[in-house]
Amino acid sequence: MSAGLSLALFEGETFVVSTPSLSSISTCLWELRAKCEQQVRWLGDAQVMVDLMRDHPEHDRAALAERVTSRLDQLQDAARAVTEGVKECLGQVNGLHD
Repeated sequence: MSAGLSLALFEGETFVVSTPSLSSISTCLWELRAKCEQQVRWLGDAQVMVDLMRDHPEHDRAALAERVTSRLDQLQDAARAVTEGVKECLGQVNGLHD
């Protein structure tokens, strides 16, 4: 279980719920930002390779196309990670006012 997620425990007859801290939410958001920034770098790399194919037809187009495909595959995987990160951050923020 991720740090900061709500955790319910019974202590005798008392129901205790720990809520996420602002620190854990901040950490979650910074991690999400880092993932998004990596996506932007990969998009930039892919665009540079496409520009090379267009502007310099003497370059090995197949190799460049393979690199673009690789970057797009990485972007697809990263997009799934970002989606999960957003869900986690939302869960933590929503836990503040439960």
